[in-house]
Amino acid sequence: MIKTILRYTTVLWLPVIVVMWSSGLARAGQQDVRILSMNDREMTLELTLPQFEMETLQGPDGRYQKILLRGWAKTSGVGYPELPVNAVLLQVPEEGAINVQVLEGVYETMQDCQIYPVPRLGLSEKGEPITEFVKDADVYSSSIFYPEEPAAIGSRSVLRGTSVARLKIYPFQWNAMTKELRYYKKIRIMIRFENSSIQSSIIDTAFEKLKKWAIINYKKEPQEANRQSFHHKDGGPLAIVPPQGRRTFVNRQSSIVNIQSLIPPQAMRMEVREEGIYRLTYEDLIGAGLPTGIDARTFQLFNLGNEAAIKVVSAGSYFSPGDYVEFHAQAVDNQYTGANVYWLYWGKESGKRMGEVDGTVTGSGIRLDSFADTIHVEENHTLWEGMPGAPEEDYWFWEKLTAPKSSDYAFDIPSPDTTTAEATVKVCFRGRSTATPHPNHHTLIYLNDTSIGDAFWDGDIAYVQEMTASPGLFVDGSNTLTIDCPGDTGAVVDIVYFNWIEVKYARYFEAMDDQLKFTITGDGSLEIEVQGLSGHGIRLFDITDPNEVKEVVNISIEPDGPSYKAIFEDQIAGAKTYYLLTDSRIRQPENPTLWQSANLESPANGADWIVITARDFMASVEPLRLLREDQGLRVKVVSIENLYNEFNYGLIDPKAVKGFLQCAYENWERPAPVYVFLIGDANMDYRDYFGSGKLNVVPPHLCHTSLGVTPTDNWYVCMDGPDDVLPDMFIGRMPASSAEMVAAGINKITGFENSTWPALEKVLLTADNNEMAFEELNEDLVTYLLPEFDVNRVYLRLYPNVEDATQDIISSIDQGMIVTNYVGHGSVTNWTGEYMFNSGDVPALTNSDRLTFVIAMTCLNGYFSQPFHYCLAEEFVAAEGKGAIGAFASSGLGYVWEQEILDPELFSRLFDQGNSIMGSLTTEAKIAAYAQGVTEDIVKTFTLFGDPATRLKVNDHNDVSPEIKANDQNGPLLVVPDQFVEITISLFPGNMSGVVCDWWIGASTPFGTYWFDLFRGWIVSNVPVSTGVIGLFELPETSLLDMNLPQGIYTFYFLLDNEPNGVLDDISWYDYVNVICSNEVPE
Repeated sequence: MIKTILRYTTVLWLPVIVVMWSSGLARAGQQDVRILSMNDREMTLELTLPQFEMETLQGPDGRYQKILLRGWAKTSGVGYPELPVNAVLLQVPEEGAINVQVLEGVYETMQDCQIYPVPRLGLSEKGEPITEFVKDADVYSSSIFYPEEPAAIGSRSVLRGTSVARLKIYPFQWNAMTKELRYYKKIRIMIRFENSSIQSSIIDTAFEKLKKWAIINYKKEPQEANRQSFHHKDGGPLAIVPPQGRRTFVNRQSSIVNIQSLIPPQAMRMEVREEGIYRLTYEDLIGAGLPTGIDARTFQLFNLGNEAAIKVVSAGSYFSPGDYVEFHAQAVDNQYTGANVYWLYWGKESGKRMGEVDGTVTGSGIRLDSFADTIHVEENHTLWEGMPGAPEEDYWFWEKLTAPKSSDYAFDIPSPDTTTAEATVKVCFRGRSTATPHPNHHTLIYLNDTSIGDAFWDGDIAYVQEMTASPGLFVDGSNTLTIDCPGDTGAVVDIVYFNWIEVKYARYFEAMDDQLKFTITGDGSLEIEVQGLSGHGIRLFDITDPNEVKEVVNISIEPDGPSYKAIFEDQIAGAKTYYLLTDSRIRQPENPTLWQSANLESPANGADWIVITARDFMASVEPLRLLREDQGLRVKVVSIENLYNEFNYGLIDPKAVKGFLQCAYENWERPAPVYVFLIGDANMDYRDYFGSGKLNVVPPHLCHTSLGVTPTDNWYVCMDGPDDVLPDMFIGRMPASSAEMVAAGINKITGFENSTWPALEKVLLTADNNEMAFEELNEDLVTYLLPEFDVNRVYLRLYPNVEDATQDIISSIDQGMIVTNYVGHGSVTNWTGEYMFNSGDVPALTNSDRLTFVIAMTCLNGYFSQPFHYCLAEEFVAAEGKGAIGAFASSGLGYVWEQEILDPELFSRLFDQGNSIMGSLTTEAKIAAYAQGVTEDIVKTFTLFGDPATRLKVNDHNDVSPEIKANDQNGPLLVVPDQFVEITISLFPGNMSGVVCDWWIGASTPFGTYWFDLFRGWIVSNVPVSTGVIGLFELPETSLLDMNLPQGIYTFYFLLDNEPNGVLDDISWYDYVNVICSNEVPE
């Protein structure tokens, strides 16, 4: 129900009609922009500045002014002047320059203004969100107006196949030097497209309404007959009927790989965690499921998509008892995993085999006594989430050092050659504090109590302190490196992170634990003697090329006291790397498993609803899968293990999830998937360095936001390049650490959707007491509710005791709230600094199947990758048999003004437009807010917890669908003057059939405003004329106008008001279509 758009139409009805042309469901700042003209090559917009207020406040260095313009976005550059911004989302050509020109600007000035800067968002030492006063010194001493231009176009994004760009309009400009504020009362802007072809978007039911209202000039293909949507009889989610044809897969993420073409439908998967030589026996492989009767000549080994040479020892052509396969394996050590994966398969052509190199000692080779070795020692015990450059740069560290501080670190230096001249020691730091004076860090380095380094350095940079050291300082075995931060720079604080140690030195050829990896350089024949081996079964391999490993044969093995030594010669031209070991050090791969491809790349696949979870959890998802299938959705449940195997060579990495979804979106049967449901816990500590034990069932993707390292699921469903932030599918997540927990969560969803309890028209509004803006936002939301709604309010300001507020929240939720909306400060597990509600309160709820939908307009309530506990949003959703059916919360930080844009979008879509499908509701709201100017961080971090296909229990007051079309298009329709145009209307009344309404059918034209009267037809009138007072009924497509239109811009609208009084004072449902008649319309 649209209960606010035309609240004052008796005075302002004509401007509101213009707003409908401009941006559909316009709100606040959007209402101030309108289109004056448009064709495929250019368009002209006009912004009219509404009334604004100035607020004076005290800063740490004086008095400042803030410009108050409620509902508008603001500039977001930290330390830059905070000024209101207007924004609209444009459909643009896929290629070519986009030029923005200010045609006309009428501005006035205010003197002696000191504009408040955009504060920095951050966390306190206790982890609570805070804002910090920051001023950019260059901007606040500049004589140039900021922003320099009144309008600017952003980079292209793609929204479910539609190329878009955001235009920002800056009606305020400020000069820091003169303290002069310009404000444009009116700005007229022309946008020109170098490439005049704006491609029509393929109609996609799931995103069609979203695009229509979010994109100011949206144009789509008239192919709706090929696709349709419907609501299941039991109120299920949107279902899509696919047309014929399919997409062609285009891999736009070069880092996303698919190995299905490299590995056949069946292979033996195995893991290795250490570099070495590995052996697979016939008995090992048969026990893991290998078929018998395999031609051993066809064995092939792959790693990371590359075939590696192997050694097959077989008595005959067929692999038989006693036979085995040997290979050299490399280790993997990255932020996601320490397990490398190798694939053995068979049945195709002959595989690559190890060659042999003759290592016979001839006595002519030059003897080497030692080789250049580098040891790298690194431990991960702490992390800096807010580190600049994270997560692309290493943000895990050994220790955080706050001066004055001295710490010792033990590490091994095996077999040092102390006769050589020098060694190199490197110690890597990362600066944390940036206080004056500069330089602000001082680090002293000692090796075994001897000073080797003294450095002053500055800032939050990565700093490698490189030193030379005498090998005489080294001890064969354990050594001690001491880092001393004396704190004598003069800075208030000196904080650094210690990352790693690296030593480059000369090392004797002495084995450790019967193995040695070494690299030698030279030119000609060299002789190497390796000592310290415990047995005579000694093997040597040339691993210079890890995919072309060769075995060095005919090496000499001699007793050497109680041990043995190996001696060999080889021809060297440059550098070669060897791996030497005894038979006892040959390893066996972990978890050899017969793997069967799920054929996820196949274009024969198709799905509307995809679940990604652990293999062991899939059976628990079955009841929900059956429900979604019964509701008409094409469904697919896939294991995270198969995604790793088929899209990242078996290695754990979030990009495997992205690669799979990219493939499904581009390559599966059309229409592309709509809903993505991730089931399972997420942990930003991928390797469990903290030892929390929290599983990483479906891992988070980490991005950098104002918080620093932040988990985001939005990245998984952005299909058009690494910089695109607009989601192309609806995604949600449910926490779970076991199959039993998954089953409980699935039962909660199916029980909610099958429940017969009526949708209680109750909403709970809660707010912090720090700012009145929190309560004011909640009160604004009330205008979107019908009068019959009960609104429970729990505002902390009104409670002497926080415990009473907590109890009222619990009591309200137990009654059965459609929505629980919180506005205010918060953190990962709590609302308000006083803990008005926190994770520990969720178990006290008893709302059974009267589950609520939680909207948290605060920081960090959706930080779902915390290693030690669930965030508050997860607790609401994970609570068995109570709590919330879904939650929408941020994993990062945000400004209040962004919440003032986002929250109304949620309420408008849920209660005005009747969009009760959680994924669609939340995604539409995010994109609408983005279109109005919120930062990309809002799109990235606001996360849906719950199944995106779940429909909230909202009475279908809004299940009424009026539609008006021009030439069977939803518009805008571009025609040349005097071209044939037919205007048709249709109506689906839903369960409101028979409800008496005021009908209004009108047209805004260059020649005046026309209204359609049921008996008199079209009449011109400056006062709204009702079509009639009529009960709603199903109206098939009916023609209202069939004529040639002269040049100009036309808007036709179909309005319904279910409080009939003959006065256009309110709108319950509406639709509109735009027609542009211009000689410039391309053929």
